[in-house]
Amino acid sequence: MHLVILGNGAAAISAVRTIRKKDKGMQISLVFKENVPYYSPAVLPYYVEGKISRQSLFPEGWDFYKENRIEIVAGKRVNTLIAKEKKVKLDDNSEIFYDKLFFATGAFPFLLALVGIMIKLGNYFFFELKDINFEFLEASTILRKCGKDLVG
Repeated sequence: MHLVILGNGAAAISAVRTIRKKDKGMQISLVFKENVPYYSPAVLPYYVEGKISRQSLFPEGWDFYKENRIEIVAGKRVNTLIAKEKKVKLDDNSEIFYDKLFFATGAFPFLLALVGIMIKLGNYFFFELKDINFEFLEASTILRKCGKDLVG
């Protein structure tokens, strides 16, 4: 049995933990777009403010995947789902076949119009670690916090 999990957030990590409690041998692959281990976007403002280090963003680190025998497919996006053939096609044209597919991709706030206006007013938005630009932030005179998840 091969389970492919799309995503690398709290739902994906929780799914891995739950599955490993019941089935130590199942083949599990995680496909996710970033090239970093699991982190919570809710703590990004604390990282930007310098209250926590970059290393402390990653509570599990890469060891979690190794200890749980997870095949990591990082830095990739799924372009096509071909359910009849039980496969996903990635943005590099590689394919992954599965027996079961679990979507743990999370949510993304729909703020396109608001973000455009706020950026024109000198505001800066980050929803993922890759969005953080410290050069821009250091040049800013005002920093507002508007978070995702538990940070508001």
